[in-house]
Amino acid sequence: MDTQTSCAEWRAVESTNGREALRRAVEVAGGQTALARALSTGERPIRQGHVWAWLNRENGVLPSEFVLRVESLTGVSRHELRSDVFGPEGCP
Repeated sequence: MDTQTSCAEWRAVESTNGREALRRAVEVAGGQTALARALSTGERPIRQGHVWAWLNRENGVLPSEFVLRVESLTGVSRHELRSDVFGPEGCP
């Protein structure tokens, strides 16, 4: 199977690993509060409760606007955090 077909098939299936990836990112960051502080900006404060909600109420779905920042801060891949948006690693 070629890469384009594999990527298209991947995007058709929602990943269940996003929550685990987000949990790993939280752990690497030093906890929910530490991740929230790292993501906060003057315009948009992020609190520990936001991170808790992403893990528990949002089915482990990190809002896409934070994915690249979390990847940069923790090393947890965007492809793991939001495969529904970024697809598996190696896909365009």
